[in-house]
Amino acid sequence: MIPAELLAKYPLPREELLAGVETALTRTLGAALGLCIQVRINSPLEILAWSLDPGDPREPQPLDPSCFSRQLRRQLLYQVERELQRRQTLHDWQGLRVLRGQALPGEILRRRSDGRLHVALEIAEGFSGQVLLGECPPRAQPPHERPRYRPGEVLPFLVTSVLPVESRGLAKILIRLSRVSRALPEALLRAHTGRGDIRCRRRVAGAFSDLTAASSVPREAIRAVGAELKERIRIHVVSQEGS
Repeated sequence: MIPAELLAKYPLPREELLAGVETALTRTLGAALGLCIQVRINSPLEILAWSLDPGDPREPQPLDPSCFSRQLRRQLLYQVERELQRRQTLHDWQGLRVLRGQALPGEILRRRSDGRLHVALEIAEGFSGQVLLGECPPRAQPPHERPRYRPGEVLPFLVTSVLPVESRGLAKILIRLSRVSRALPEALLRAHTGRGDIRCRRRVAGAFSDLTAASSVPREAIRAVGAELKERIRIHVVSQEGS
């Protein structure tokens, strides 16, 4: 009843995949037939139904899926796919949450009429070279940059949030990005140096960033981050007690 190619689209753990099919079939059949439904993913699929009336003494009766109307079968497949897609989105979100706070290169795909940027983020390490779509709202863009963005341009962005959302009945992962956060130069310098003691205390995007560190930071890393952000990077060495 459920095509193998539909199940193959969603690389969920087997238990999660079967639970999604059971949930969708139970919910949809119960609403369509006005009955209590129990679904067992055996071979073959087993569907049991009984009356909603607690006074009805009849035992659950098996339903033959081959007797369902074509319209009901289409609805069942549609609801199964929606449920699996929702579960796949939540499953992916669990892994992608680690991106929050990271600085990643993003290619600008387009700029919407409301000023939002749609950005392609290429995630290599730990994500099998996935390309994810992010969104950078106008308030997270430096004012002097907004008129200059061009499709195909690659810039560093800070991942500020990774959220599962629903749009037009479909679940998706919304990755919000920023070009103005003071955490962006901090994250870029940490990536260049591998150090965790670097902090950004003040930033005017496109002009300068003031950062602190417990010891001197290699000049090549400072120059590289300054070139990426097109702003001056100033490092203040402070003791651990004064940081």
